[in-house]
Amino acid sequence: ETITIPIPIYIDVGYKVSLRTEYQEQMNDLITPVIRVSNGHKKVHIRHNSNIYEAFIQEDYDIQNNISNYETNERKYETNITMNVFGYLIGDGDNQEQPRVVRRENAVQIRFARERVIVQDEDGEFEIDESVLEPLPERMGPLIIGRFEKGPGNRPIRVNSFKEFVSIFGAPSDGNAHGDVFREGALTAPTYAAYAAQAWLKNNSPCTVYRVLGENKSDATTFNGTAGWKTHATTDFSSPGSTAISAGGAYGMFVFPSASFSTEAVTGTLGAIWYVPQGGVILTGTTTWGSQSQGCGEFIKANNGLFTAKISGSSGVAKHVTFDFNRDSNSFIRKVFNTDPTKTNSTITSDTEIYWLGETFESNVTYGENPQLLVTGSVISTGNFTVNG
Repeated sequence: ETITIPIPIYIDVGYKVSLRTEYQEQMNDLITPVIRVSNGHKKVHIRHNSNIYEAFIQEDYDIQNNISNYETNERKYETNITMNVFGYLIGDGDNQEQPRVVRRENAVQIRFARERVIVQDEDGEFEIDESVLEPLPERMGPLIIGRFEKGPGNRPIRVNSFKEFVSIFGAPSDGNAHGDVFREGALTAPTYAAYAAQAWLKNNSPCTVYRVLGENKSDATTFNGTAGWKTHATTDFSSPGSTAISAGGAYGMFVFPSASFSTEAVTGTLGAIWYVPQGGVILTGTTTWGSQSQGCGEFIKANNGLFTAKISGSSGVAKHVTFDFNRDSNSFIRKVFNTDPTKTNSTITSDTEIYWLGETFESNVTYGENPQLLVTGSVISTGNFTVNG
């Protein structure tokens, strides 16, 4: 059943009520109920034909009298009260031919099944009983194929509501990724299929969703055609030095408690990993022996918990920044370094970088979260995965 009414037209109706008396006391008796009924809110309700309207009494009462110069005229006290009523109009008035409220019912299709029984004739043939209708298959709705934030891939999934869709495939994304892209998994391209599912499920149900996932090329080679991100260096340098500084690849930063450093084996933790397609990550500062140095495989002291690093490329130093592992600090490592891998691809963005910061393990570097690693005050770090001891 569908019920429709004309679109109402909202109007503001003004009323002016004039009170006239011969004496001031009479005027006071007439105005007092108006003030008390509105209870200081200047609002009263007006009822007409089972409808309730709100009337707002204006505060600027127009009070006049002719006491000072009425001479032979009749003595008169007059007060004008203005009220505004917000109402609406529907239809064309009393002469409207069609009803204001229209009810329509959809036609219903009824099917009657034929009653048949299974019998066997002389030739051994059977007749099937069709007195009961077979149930109709469930609706699949439209098939929506595309990219989504999460969910099972490469197989159809039937969803009945947008709430169910979000729980399985995630919310639609406009692709304007910001913040920590690597850690939060923010999408850098719009999920158009998710918006299509949202529009359909808003007024309809169900739909079938098919999430597509990328696959490696069947003829993928070592350096091309594989999924993910690529860095050039894959060699484990047994003697880090000038070669590791510009070799590219993954650069790890290890952190050790300052009191544990010695010529013997010590216990530290991996603090961060940078990925550099071409170039390298260099730590700079004061070494454990008190001299100034920079490079990979160097033991560098922290300055009140702060480290300094350079990101070098084919065109020189692209990034020179001081950072720490304090999440509440403006120098927090994930705030001062690029965390978006797509910025290393000049084909899809003009705002390019020659590196990105991948995993960081600030919880392991903070004593309050990892009491087994007492890193307070001055700490010592190395600049590359390949450093031992």
